[in-house]
Amino acid sequence: MAQEVGADYMLQGSVKTMMDRVDRTQAKFYQVDMQLVNVETSETVWMGSKEIKKIVQSSRFKM
Repeated sequence: MAQEVGADYMLQGSVKTMMDRVDRTQAKFYQVDMQLVNVETSETVWMGSKEIKKIVQSSRFKM
């Protein structure tokens, strides 16, 4: 009963952002890289990556 319970796995990752602009259109690219690591053995048990693209158009008129 006196033993503490800790985490079995740790999620590590990074987020990278890239932007590209042509005239009034801007494209934003996000890349998320993740790893799930066993804390006790330091073994990587899962790796994943996800890319997201978002298009933004600015208005011709400024207020």
